[in-house]
Amino acid sequence: MAPAFATGLLPIIINATHWTFIVAIFFWTICLMIGAWIQRPRSISRVTEASASRWQMLGFISLVFVWVGIVWLAGQPQMAAIPPVIVVFFEAAQQSEYTVTTALKQWLALSAAASIGVGIHLLIASWLLTTVIALPLVYLWLRALNLQLPAAYAFPLLALVLPANMFNKLPTSTGLAAAFFLGSLLIYHQILGWVRMAVTES
Repeated sequence: MAPAFATGLLPIIINATHWTFIVAIFFWTICLMIGAWIQRPRSISRVTEASASRWQMLGFISLVFVWVGIVWLAGQPQMAAIPPVIVVFFEAAQQSEYTVTTALKQWLALSAAASIGVGIHLLIASWLLTTVIALPLVYLWLRALNLQLPAAYAFPLLALVLPANMFNKLPTSTGLAAAFFLGSLLIYHQILGWVRMAVTES
C-alpha cells in the first residue's frame, strides 16, 4: 500500500509529465513481481498479511492532507510528496508500539540518506558513480543506527531525478516532513499510552 501511494505522488516531486514515466513504473513493477515470484517459498504453511485498519488509513490520509495544506500555504508544493518518508510513516503507523528512540533513529536515517544522496551528487556529476558510492554509505549509516529501513535507499536515486528547484531542498524537506509525520505518530502513541494507563488505573 505505502509504495503504491508514494508512487502516485512521485510525479509531483520529480515533475514527471511524459508518458515514459508510466512505462518505466510498469516495467520495473513487472521486474519486481517476477523477482519476488522466483524467490517465493516453495512451501508455505501459513501466510499472514498485515493490513491497515480503517482508522489507520483515515489517520494516514488525514495527516498527508494536513502536510499538503501546510506546504501549499508555504508556497513549496514540491515538498508535498517525499515518497520514502510516506512509506516509512505508513509502515510505522501499523506498529502496535512506537517509541521516541525508534522515531529519532528513523528521522536520522531518512535525513542523512537524503543528505548523502544530494551531497555525493554535488561532488560527483556522474549518476552512476553517485549511486555506487551513496548506496553503500546509506547501508553503513543504517548499520550504525542498527536499523532496517529499505525506504532510505531510495534517496540517492531520488536525488538524481529531482528538478533543479527541489534538488538542494531535499535534505531540508526530508527532515521537516519526517519530523512532522513521525512526530505526529509519536504524539499519538504517547497519548494512547496515557489513556490506556488511566483506564487501567481506574
